Amino acid sequence: MGATAGDLMAAEVVQTWLADEGIAFDIAIAKPLTHGIPMSDSRPSAYSHLVFACGPFGDGPPITEMLTEFAVIPLVATFVSLLQSLSEWNPFHRTFARDVDNEAFPDLSLRARTGIVPVIGLILHDHQKKYRDRFRHDDVHNVIHEFIASKEVAVVEIDTRLDQNRTGLRTESEIISLIAKTDVVITTRLHGLVLAMRQGVPAVVIDAIEGGAKVSAQVMTLGWPYVIASDSCHRELLDDYFARCIEAEALQLAADCPERAIARIGALKSGFLDSLRQNVSERVLRLRAPVLDTLQERMVRSKQ
Repeated sequence: MGATAGDLMAAEVVQTWLADEGIAFDIAIAKPLTHGIPMSDSRPSAYSHLVFACGPFGDGPPITEMLTEFAVIPLVATFVSLLQSLSEWNPFHRTFARDVDNEAFPDLSLRARTGIVPVIGLILHDHQKKYRDRFRHDDVHNVIHEFIASKEVAVVEIDTRLDQNRTGLRTESEIISLIAKTDVVITTRLHGLVLAMRQGVPAVVIDAIEGGAKVSAQVMTLGWPYVIASDSCHRELLDDYFARCIEAEALQLAADCPERAIARIGALKSGFLDSLRQNVSERVLRLRAPVLDTLQERMVRSKQ
């Protein structure tokens, strides 16, 4: 009937209760879940009870098929949402309903011991045609995806483009807000690195251009250590850098990076504005020169 995260967490609570009491049990599952025995392989004669945990429970398939097969043993419903009133339909030996007949109880997932995992912001670049035969994006991205598949992590794909954003983000603020909620960024984009640093989020940076390009240059100027060249991108190094980036030391380093960069940007601002002022002054003088010459000539003629 499908399984949500909350369904599985509620089932985990029931399993914990049984295990704490020393009561042996099997977990019966359906595809594509794999953390138990297939429901089709379960035999009623092997069990004293059938316990159904969480989810909706009503008089219809596939529930009715299961009830027919397991009719020889007691059925216990734990914190389910009953689709019919117990007065209309009650196949249970005991019922501990989550909601039925206008009465409701807190969901069991509140008691689950399920932990949290790192949240990865995945910011990948498309092929950069301007680098021609130097880009190695396909190889690098394959390594990244293989690495992620090997980890229990929550992955959020983040597109930093705004002319056409494939992840539905519409503004700069939406992009940096999402980056700020991640624990680590994995990126092949220059602005994946920079915006992560801006929000104090550690980043594993891969320069997908053979020989290095703007990503490597930016890493160097920011002083960020966790960068991988395209020809050195392999699972072991990616795993090592990721492990370092979820530690407190990397978090502090990421927080310090923007401060050093901002100081340098301040110096750039002064030089930029000075150059504009100088160019403006020179242009004004060039434009005013003919006028001044004309005034001088008039003054000379008036004296004569």
